[in-house]
Amino acid sequence: MTKTKPVAHPKLLAEIEEFIKETGIGECYFGAKAISNSALIKRLRKGGRIWPETIAEVRAFMAAERSSAGDPADLVEVFENV
Repeated sequence: MTKTKPVAHPKLLAEIEEFIKETGIGECYFGAKAISNSALIKRLRKGGRIWPETIAEVRAFMAAERSSAGDPADLVEVFENV
């Protein structure tokens, strides 16, 4: 089985930073929750490389968090009906 090589990934870092802005989640907490590595963002900012499999994990985490959060407008509607 051939394993892929790690790569530098500035696009992923931009995606993560946008996610952090949207959610208000802390950087270390993000790394810990996404891949059990609180230094993830710090390493990426320093130009660190990341395995393609890890990139997929990070993106899956962000997608899952976004889908579970739902639309904030839905919450307003729920509370108005209480």
